[in-house]
Amino acid sequence: SVHSLHAYFLRAVSPERPTRYASDVVRDGRSYSVRQVSATQGGKEALTMSVSFKLPQPEGSRRQPGMPDVPGPEGLDDGFAFRPATHPLRTAVECRQVPDAVGPDEGEIELGEIERFAWFRTVGALPDDPALHACALAYISDAPLAPTALVPYGEPRPVGVVLASLDHAMWFHRPFRADTWLLYACRSRLAGDGRTLAYGEFWDREGRLVASVVQEALLRTRE
Repeated sequence: SVHSLHAYFLRAVSPERPTRYASDVVRDGRSYSVRQVSATQGGKEALTMSVSFKLPQPEGSRRQPGMPDVPGPEGLDDGFAFRPATHPLRTAVECRQVPDAVGPDEGEIELGEIERFAWFRTVGALPDDPALHACALAYISDAPLAPTALVPYGEPRPVGVVLASLDHAMWFHRPFRADTWLLYACRSRLAGDGRTLAYGEFWDREGRLVASVVQEALLRTRE
């Protein structure tokens, strides 16, 4: 099963044009295997990604931090309400935003950590294939993470602010289902030099940490 991925986004692609994916064998070991994946569109490379897979290991002692103490998804507002009803995220993913993002005030953008939480699950049930659930979670993990840095500027899309993913790393810690509610804890720790760095953690409702994410994004403000 997949346990980690490291991706670089090299250029924008259009969902209306064909994209070609190629996978090369880097290594096949007794416990771990690695593939190098590339995506091209119009003859230009748009993404390169290393993906590592592993065999199950005997269950040993587990250690993790405590799950954030936030309200459950029931009764929370739709976090994607600002998007058009036909947007792919709204048609594929449910989002319930936990209110009161924590971060610096507008006059203190240079200081402090920004933190926000939301619950996510796919729209409708998925087949039992664990790889499909990993793919769904990787898809979900991208959209909310880097925008955590935008909290001090005003949301959902501040005028004059440019944000785009540069690279994305993800680790899958234990089995999970992407069609059940998972809490996504997003933290923006750093912004500068036209970039921002954010950390994310996915928790199931039993308090188990199921996946971790780190993402760097381009962040520029236009005068």
